Amino acid sequence: MSKQVVPKAECTEARRRPTLIAWARHAGPDGQWLLAPQPWRVTAARTRELTVSEPDGAAAALVRQREVPLHGDVADWLWQQYPGTEPGLHQVRMRRIETLPTQAACAVFDYGSPIARGRASALVVRSGRQATVFVAAAVQARHAELLPVLVRILDSCRPCPDGIAPAARRALLARLLRLGTEADDP
Repeated sequence: MSKQVVPKAECTEARRRPTLIAWARHAGPDGQWLLAPQPWRVTAARTRELTVSEPDGAAAALVRQREVPLHGDVADWLWQQYPGTEPGLHQVRMRRIETLPTQAACAVFDYGSPIARGRASALVVRSGRQATVFVAAAVQARHAELLPVLVRILDSCRPCPDGIAPAARRALLARLLRLGTEADDP
């Protein structure tokens, strides 16, 4: 994983006060790259699989390639089969799921154990038998706070592994952000 500092900064709400965040460009071994806040960790365990995690482990943005049935509802796959493809994803409880245009779906689900609970917002975009899954996951208490940063990380991934235009994917990720925010409302 190579790293290049990008002259970008963003104000975000971190613990209810504005904080300047420096972003860096990280390139994977297959040429795919994304932007991540410093000092978040970026790993590429396999080709076309990127993980960006907050230093304290409270959040992660994941980009995953998965094989899906050629025919069938992508929302059903996301609901029933996706959790089984992620090691360490236990006790999943789906909160909301939506089918989107262009062979896509998004969902919000809780996971974990009684000791450590998390919430994830996931977008899957299918192209034939391949799907790209974009996941924004965080401990439940910080999901709403960290979701905008996680979605920005996911939106920066290039080239678009799902094969759709960046503007179309941005619209899908905006829907994921709204769905995830709505799920966090009391």
